Amino acid sequence: MRTAALLALVCLTAGCASTAPLQKDKNYPAAWPDISTLGSDGRGLEGSYANEGVAVGGAEPTILLTSLFPEVTKVGPSSAKVVHLKVVPGKPDSHGNSQARLQITLQGDVRYHYECDCTCVSGNVFYVQSSGGGAIGVIGAFGQANVTLTKAVDGSLIAKIFSDTAGIIILVPFYTSSVVWARFPRVGD
Repeated sequence: MRTAALLALVCLTAGCASTAPLQKDKNYPAAWPDISTLGSDGRGLEGSYANEGVAVGGAEPTILLTSLFPEVTKVGPSSAKVVHLKVVPGKPDSHGNSQARLQITLQGDVRYHYECDCTCVSGNVFYVQSSGGGAIGVIGAFGQANVTLTKAVDGSLIAKIFSDTAGIIILVPFYTSSVVWARFPRVGD
């Protein structure tokens, strides 16, 4: 069981280790614009974006921005056409990172407003989308999905979704991870 606990710790902290400004990698589409850098407090993220975007690395070529928010926000309706984001930064720590609030407003026939905790780190807005795990008999698994938001030089919203799972099946450890890049066009303002 100690091995399971160790694997869970590794899994849940793996996504947190990536705190450098987002950089293009081999999975980032060459046709997409370069990644820009937000201010250290994340305020450069503010704006309105189309809810429907394009995804690379996932099962579907389209993705909804509303599907990327933490499960605890219970964001809905997914049919919203426009999502407005605003970061309200907190006090920076000694490294310039800060705990913040991400304000989410869905625009449609009715306006919905949500907030969730996030961290502004290295010119990115970072939050845990979901985490959990459990054990059944001889199988134990723990997983987490992290989302990092920034902007492209054309003003579109760029999201990097990193998911990982670690566990044990009959004393044999396993680990899987995936990366999905998503891009949402800026609208309105």
